[in-house]
Amino acid sequence: MFRNTGISGQFQNKPELPALHQLLSQALENRGKQMQIIWRTPGGSIFTLLVICNLRGDPRWCLYCEQKGKRDLLFDYNSCDVILVNNLITSSCAEAQKSGKSPFASGQKLPGKAPETPAVENFNPEPPAEIVEKSAPAHTSPPTNFQPAAAAQELPFANPTKYTPPTTPVIQTPTLLLCPRSIDGDAIQTVMTSLRNQNTGMFMTSAFLYFLEQEYFRSLRSRSSLSVIVFDIREESPEDGNMVRKKLSPSALVEAVVRITALKRHVDVLAHYDDESYALLLPHTKSAGARTLATRLIRTLTEKPLGGIDGRRLALALGCASIPEDFVDLSKLLGATDLTLHQARKTRSQLVMYSDIKNSVTVNQ
Repeated sequence: MFRNTGISGQFQNKPELPALHQLLSQALENRGKQMQIIWRTPGGSIFTLLVICNLRGDPRWCLYCEQKGKRDLLFDYNSCDVILVNNLITSSCAEAQKSGKSPFASGQKLPGKAPETPAVENFNPEPPAEIVEKSAPAHTSPPTNFQPAAAAQELPFANPTKYTPPTTPVIQTPTLLLCPRSIDGDAIQTVMTSLRNQNTGMFMTSAFLYFLEQEYFRSLRSRSSLSVIVFDIREESPEDGNMVRKKLSPSALVEAVVRITALKRHVDVLAHYDDESYALLLPHTKSAGARTLATRLIRTLTEKPLGGIDGRRLALALGCASIPEDFVDLSKLLGATDLTLHQARKTRSQLVMYSDIKNSVTVNQ
């Protein structure tokens, strides 16, 4: 069924979500190569979870259960939603240990079976009659004595009526009324407000990570691009003959948020990344587009004073990485943005793209 097998790991118990995320990440980095997790239950059942990512389509998950030397397929499912796969594993394992079958195995790409009803063929049991052509005798001649045709006579109807075709009754189709459903904007704003930092108006870190994971799976399904910019804004001021970087005042930070919000698209997500930096999530954006936006962001923040701070005193550091140009794994993407931001701070550069430094980077597997 699969080729190029690679064993990912063996577990004592059913793998949890972090292990499934890691398994999917390994499969994405090794497309066309099968990854698997094996675990054994106290009852003696051996479960094998296989996943393979082809060049196209969603990752393919297969779960097998081996009991008393018999191996059964519990499910064969295509999905990039790890949470859904985890739910399938939990339900299938419980059902398999109870009855030896899975509720999800039926109809999920199982080997085809021959139809139980015989095929019906239409045929005629009697052979067709033979038609024998015989030519007329040579001594015969065509007839010449014909009866003259009768004259036309009027039909014996006193008052013939004109034919009128029947009329088709008109069927009145009932009119359907579509009523637009109103959207409660206040409820939406309440949810959005709960996800934002009340002081800055930016999304909180937990909300950013949630949106990032959703966009990651969406880009995986549609094979589109995704970029993340992590940046730091500080004020440089001289102290004891050295230039010291300080945090922005609350008013300057709020003004920076206003300028960035006016610059970004509606689908882009501006959020807190950690205690000292911020992030921009850019769906459907390649590395070149992220570089262009980062350049415009730098110009927007420095072209005029920001909260009373001259643009020449602003210390900006931006790092950027993209999927799939740099990585296809989400955790490595975030590691790349951390590295580029650190490199920008270290070299006092305003922008560092991962593509600019990847030749000198060693990736920790």
